[in-house]
Amino acid sequence: MTGEIQLTISSALWAALPPDVREGSDPKALQIMVIASYLDLLSEDYGMSDEYDDALLERSRRPTRLLPFLRPHFFPDEAAPHDAEHLRDSLYRALSDIADIPLSTESAEALLTVAQVFWALSRDTTTRPDLPLKGGQPIDVSSASAGAIRQQAWIGLDGHEVDFARLKRSVRANRAKGVAATSGRGLLLRGGEITAAVARQMVQQTPASASEVGPVSLRLREENGVSTREIVWHDHGAAPRPQSGGAREPLRAMSRVADGLRESVDRLKFLSEALPIEHEAALSAAALTAGFAFVEAGRFADAREHFSTTAKITEMLSVLYPHEDAHEVRLVTALLMSALMTLASGSPDTTDLLARAASLSQSLADRDDDHVDLVTVSLTLQGMLLLQCGDATSARSAMTRAVRISTRIMRRDQQDAGSRLLLSNSLFGLATVDLSEGRAHDALAGATQSAELAATLSAGSSDELAARTLQIGALQMSSGALDVLGRTPEALDVMTDAVTLAQDLVRDEPADQRVRHLLALSLYLQGTLRLSLDRDVEAIESMSSAVTQFERLSSEMGIGQAAHLVAGPDEMHVTALFVQGALLADLGEHRRAESALLRAVGLLDGAVDRERRDRLVLALEALGEMYREQGRDADAAYAEYRAAHARGDVGPL
Repeated sequence: MTGEIQLTISSALWAALPPDVREGSDPKALQIMVIASYLDLLSEDYGMSDEYDDALLERSRRPTRLLPFLRPHFFPDEAAPHDAEHLRDSLYRALSDIADIPLSTESAEALLTVAQVFWALSRDTTTRPDLPLKGGQPIDVSSASAGAIRQQAWIGLDGHEVDFARLKRSVRANRAKGVAATSGRGLLLRGGEITAAVARQMVQQTPASASEVGPVSLRLREENGVSTREIVWHDHGAAPRPQSGGAREPLRAMSRVADGLRESVDRLKFLSEALPIEHEAALSAAALTAGFAFVEAGRFADAREHFSTTAKITEMLSVLYPHEDAHEVRLVTALLMSALMTLASGSPDTTDLLARAASLSQSLADRDDDHVDLVTVSLTLQGMLLLQCGDATSARSAMTRAVRISTRIMRRDQQDAGSRLLLSNSLFGLATVDLSEGRAHDALAGATQSAELAATLSAGSSDELAARTLQIGALQMSSGALDVLGRTPEALDVMTDAVTLAQDLVRDEPADQRVRHLLALSLYLQGTLRLSLDRDVEAIESMSSAVTQFERLSSEMGIGQAAHLVAGPDEMHVTALFVQGALLADLGEHRRAESALLRAVGLLDGAVDRERRDRLVLALEALGEMYREQGRDADAAYAEYRAAHARGDVGPL
């Protein structure tokens, strides 16, 4: 085992961490996790109770390797680096800061009361004056050795026979009813939310003298069906694999590159008008390169324009120079890329583009076997389009032929990465057809073989990104087949592997939006599987993480551009929000449930088609029902009225 376990993140704390922290999109995510885990550690057992200073300080020193990073946050006075009062005062200062900006509609006093119970944090008139639990009435602290004794409660409230300073955390939570706004598991979950907010507040105010958090990473460990996340310190030389140096440039930077290439294309257009023979071949190549750059930048309309330019020029050049295959290869590539730009939208142009690409690639392959790979790609894309149009029989014929050809190509040279990737892609396409027709066993076999082939491609090769992307897609397909076969626990295991691979890929390729979509889809599918297995808390976690990724896709690219990655990405986004909200409501997490359902309503508002209006009605009805349970009758009445309007039962709002 590499590394030394320093801190463990409880499931309650993990669920409470903001999605951008869990997913690592916040650049200070690991720092926040470290401080949140440390704060959670300080709340364990008797918490920060004055009566157990030695036990508190023993826990505070436990992650010794991380103390240089933690010290400025918790022990600002270097003269007393291990003083229990410094710990309490540091926590109090951060609590006071976030209490001024409550996490929900609760008052600052309500937040501080929960915090006092959660950490067993006592009030001090000088250094912690605003804590509401000032100490309660005398309570019975009798024992066999000391006899009958009554002492005033250090952390309590008059009228309640309880002293939170003398109770362990789980007991404190259960005894909080009537003292704090929530109790039991609800208090522990609320304590986790406050912990996460305090950690973020502390990180935002990190002193200049603070050390780096060091070579730490987050590790997921599964044991007996229970997931545990551990923050691990890595010795020098044992750190996790660094991010790939070949990560995609951010979208804005790639957009600038694409615009620069467009200028080159425009100059070559001018030159080719004057001297076409000398410059048209260079123009077609430049337009093709610019098209690929616009794809990377997420500017798909510009990409298609440049692919179209390439197609027009190379079609003429292939007629003028019939023995120069390079022009036809470029033409087929441009046609295939143009088809990809329209495939998700189901445009009728896609059919014509793919038919021309298939015919040309077959003609090339007949003349020179080196071009047979273009036939396979054309057939695979044709199969996808035919399947999308509902013609599964023709789709199967195209996909089967693609598998047959790519198998023959790979047999020539089994060490060639390109041929293995080609076969993996063809197998994935055929598995897609199998699953759509209910042939789950065949789909599982094909998808498994596809994933295994993709996994064999060596790291650092030019095909690595495509192979890793395909492997994740094949694992998703395998999981779907297993679920259809009634093997849902196995399906969840496979999907969890897909999530892990997708998270690694997002870290290596943070600006590639297609990669981020793969992660969002994997998390969404993981959530649906967890839901079907009645693992509701874990389903909430998956859906929440999926929502984060979908929202990042929408904000960075826009729904219109994201649609080129998958048909209807906002539909999964809405479903993830709705499921998340419904599950949170069932668990009594009304604040978070309301937030999720309102975001779903926002995405569905103004829907014209019947299906989206029906989903809007469901979201509004769920809100109304939750508001009724909370006694928020005015809010409930408005939600119900909006639902009736969406159904068409009442007039305009």
